[in-house]
Amino acid sequence: MSGRQLLRCVPVLALVLAAAMPMWGAAPATTNAPKIDPQAVQLLRQMADYMRGLQTFSVHVDAAKDVVLDNGQTLTSDLAYDLMVRRPDGLAVKMTSAAGGAEVYYDGKTVTVYTPKKNYYAVMPAPATIQETVAAAVQKGISLPLADFLSKETGKNLLANITSATFVGTSMVNGIMANQLAFRQKGVDWQIWIEDSSTPVPLRLAIIDTKQKDTPRFVATLSQWNINPTFEAGTFTFVPPEGAQKINFRELPKLQRGMTKPSPAK
Repeated sequence: MSGRQLLRCVPVLALVLAAAMPMWGAAPATTNAPKIDPQAVQLLRQMADYMRGLQTFSVHVDAAKDVVLDNGQTLTSDLAYDLMVRRPDGLAVKMTSAAGGAEVYYDGKTVTVYTPKKNYYAVMPAPATIQETVAAAVQKGISLPLADFLSKETGKNLLANITSATFVGTSMVNGIMANQLAFRQKGVDWQIWIEDSSTPVPLRLAIIDTKQKDTPRFVATLSQWNINPTFEAGTFTFVPPEGAQKINFRELPKLQRGMTKPSPAK
């Protein structure tokens, strides 16, 4: 995966997270450690294989993203979202933030993005699987949350073009023991904390954009994992609320920049 693609793991519709906590209990990396630590690669692939085998799951994410202003000051924006997945053709995301949030629905036929605060929604035809739909959404400028964890090529994508892989050690994430891994790619340093158990799900993701002088950080903490959820009928199908206005997908970026009256869809 390229640095730019990895940064899109947290959606254009907004993902990201907080600053690194002190690594209490973590094993310090040694100066003579190999650049590509086989243990780090093995643990990441183990997580990827496990995620690929899940037919359904749901997870809550708390995220924070650094935004660097023109004067050099760094601010942090926060949001939270819930992700619900039913392979191969069901995906729903509900994001909340101070800006109002957004919702994404995929039912195997269409992708719908809805903004509750403004009561606008946009619909596009979609392929038959989540993996194909993630790629199609990117073509439209919509990056879905944790896209690489939805792909059957998770391990391959995350390990592409890495220049360094380190097993940092074990640490706690929300009271759960986790294996902390650190990776480097051109323009990106990133870490992942994977539950140290028979259910090796990702518990935290931290990304630093090293291309920028101020190295903004994105951090997402994943909690409330359910690997065998029961979804209600209609979970993945969008039903427009009363008064909702349908707009073209190309209007979504303008809407995110604060435009209040996008052109209605024909």
